[in-house]
Amino acid sequence: MKQLLSIFLCLGLAFSLIGCQQPTISLIGGTSSPTLTQTESENGILVTTPYFTVTLPKVWKDNYEIRYSDAENIHSYRFVDPVSEETHGGHIFTIALYQDANQADEVCKINGEKFGVLQADTTYTVVIERPTDFPAAPQREEIVRQLQETQDQVLVSFAPVNGGNFIPTQKGQ
Repeated sequence: MKQLLSIFLCLGLAFSLIGCQQPTISLIGGTSSPTLTQTESENGILVTTPYFTVTLPKVWKDNYEIRYSDAENIHSYRFVDPVSEETHGGHIFTIALYQDANQADEVCKINGEKFGVLQADTTYTVVIERPTDFPAAPQREEIVRQLQETQDQVLVSFAPVNGGNFIPTQKGQ
């Protein structure tokens, strides 16, 4: 009986790990790593942060990692191709949450796109940063191109969590 119970517990644990896995996260700066989860479904991979969720198309499976930074009141989630990262940058796109709207505006003048305003524990200006070059290692060009081509699908899926509110930026603002 104990052996049968152990088998069921192990199977339950295995199935729960398959459905809800931790994406690879690296802490770049700041003091703590956020809680991030990914859940696979027929629609893709749901990535949940403490502030928002996004759904990645299935082509992203096993082809991305997230680099997190919380330096200077900016929560930055950088999606990268880990194979290309060391030699070619590997940057697919970044979702950055700025507490200082003026700082967000300055970033947008250089290399960012104001995506909207997220009202959560505080108010954040959401900025999308995209690479200005093609960041892929030669053996990864096709997969990185596919990831870049699906960025807008990912961004359309952006949604606040925990009762937050998201106000998208109107075109031309």
